[in-house]
This record gives sequence, structure tokens and C-alpha cells, in this order.
Amino acid sequence: MLQLLRLSVQQKLLILLEDLLQLLEEHTDPRELRAMLSERLAAAEQQIFGEFEESVKAFDEREERRERDIQRLEAVLREPRVRLRRAGKCC
Repeated sequence: MLQLLRLSVQQKLLILLEDLLQLLEEHTDPRELRAMLSERLAAAEQQIFGEFEESVKAFDEREERRERDIQRLEAVLREPRVRLRRAGKCC
């Protein structure tokens, strides 16, 4: 899960850097460059934290399911049910 988040962050930063380099090649005014960079970093920050929150939520949900499964299995182990069949009686 964290590996996917890491890849997503790396992709966003790579795209941002490519755009920045293109603007530098075009001799963009430094003030425009700074404004664009600030805007893009803020947008990337929002996306990254949104993805992080989703990852944490998915992790928590998975942990809750595991805990419920463990509790269910523990209950089965504490109260086993044995089914007996009469001899000579089929199915």
C-alpha cells in the first residue's frame, strides 16, 4: 500500500519537474514560474494527502475485518459443536 503511495508521489513530482523545466527552457518570467510552482505544489499536496487518507482508511477497514474474523474464530474454538449421527441412518 505504501509502495503505491510512494509511486504516486514520485509520478506527481516528476510531472511537476518536467513542466518546470519546460517553463525554464521557454524563459518564463520568474514570478510566473514561482506562482505556477506554488500552485502545482499545493495541488500535489492535496492529492497526496487525499491518497494517504484513503490508504489509511483502507488499512483500518482491513484491520477491523481481521479482528472480527479472529473474534469469530475464537468463539468457535471456545464453544465447539459436535454433530452426532445415529448408526444405520444415512445422510
